Amino acid sequence: MSITTVTSPTSPIICDILGPFLLQQREINKLLIMALKGGFNFKSDKPLTDIEAIMKQSTLSSDLAKIRQLPNAMKRDKKKEKPKVRLLPPEVLTDLKVLRMRSVLDTKRFYKRSSLKSMTNDIQVGKVVDSPADFYSSRLTKKQRKSTLVDELLADQDFKQEVKKRYVNIVTNNKRRFKKAYRQIQQKDKEKQKSAQKKSKKKK
Repeated sequence: MSITTVTSPTSPIICDILGPFLLQQREINKLLIMALKGGFNFKSDKPLTDIEAIMKQSTLSSDLAKIRQLPNAMKRDKKKEKPKVRLLPPEVLTDLKVLRMRSVLDTKRFYKRSSLKSMTNDIQVGKVVDSPADFYSSRLTKKQRKSTLVDELLADQDFKQEVKKRYVNIVTNNKRRFKKAYRQIQQKDKEKQKSAQKKSKKKK
């Protein structure tokens, strides 16, 4: 019969071979025994007696499940969120004014009056695409196309001539109606010019 000898981990033969590994294992075993006996806390080195009281903080209670909204969300709902005011650029505002006065652009056409009494900020700007049904002569060329509607009108010479004619007609009609007022305005303008000339002579 063969007899097998089992060497324990604390025997001198294994201690010589493994050496420092067994020392580390002994320290770990000591810590585990202390934790099982008295509840060893590694940070403060104090025994933990009330384990149930500490574990209560880590578990969710039934009261939290009843709350549908968190307190932060409740506060946000109470505060009225003001809508952000979007300021339009001046180029868009001038185009809107021209669109309102579109009946002046072409007197032969009839345009429906705009229902908007005040300026609105909810506006979308886009590009008009030429339809394939229109012939090339009816479309605008690259030179005629501008960034804004006002620039296109100022570049159009025919439109400028029409505006000048209308302006001259309005001035002539006002002269006939309000002769006295018109003369008084002319006299004031002449007096201002004379006073400006005198001041310029004195400075010289």
